[in-house]
Amino acid sequence: MQAGQELRATLTWYDPEATSGSALTLVNNLDLEVVGPGATLYRGNVFASGVSTTGGSADIRNTVEQVRLTAPAAGSYTFRVKGTAVPGGSRANTNRQGYALAVSGKFGVPDTAAFAAPTALSISSSSSGASVAFSAVGGAQGFQLYRTAGTCATAAAGGFRLIASGASSPLLDTTTQGGYNYAYR
Repeated sequence: MQAGQELRATLTWYDPEATSGSALTLVNNLDLEVVGPGATLYRGNVFASGVSTTGGSADIRNTVEQVRLTAPAAGSYTFRVKGTAVPGGSRANTNRQGYALAVSGKFGVPDTAAFAAPTALSISSSSSGASVAFSAVGGAQGFQLYRTAGTCATAAAGGFRLIASGASSPLLDTTTQGGYNYAYR
């Protein structure tokens, strides 16, 4: 993070409905924490004059939490989302809590160029799915495989969805179905 440029981190989630008549309507409680240079800890929704301050208690009532620093110190920041209490509600799978975390600020740009795309692509199919093989680029730590319906010539750019990831070739798409055309990125 560069000094003097505003930093905002906002956490939000959809909470399952509380039991009728509950005194506290928040079922699954997540907490936002931002740790700045010198191990300075900021908790979500702990403000003084609209700016985050250290200390304070974690927010136990809201499904939106924010840390806002108008003039943060330069250095590294760690953003943590803690599942403080995720008991779930009466519906199945509500004891798992998805969330969104948006962070904005003036961050330094790495001074190394992006890795080139993998080369020598090939696809083979088997009863377990489509295997997409490639020659990996040196230095890359991982790869992601995206898929959409159709062919490369007809695929809509916004239709691709992540279906596999891994540290090396090949990546396996286990969700293919016979009789369909797929395009990969």
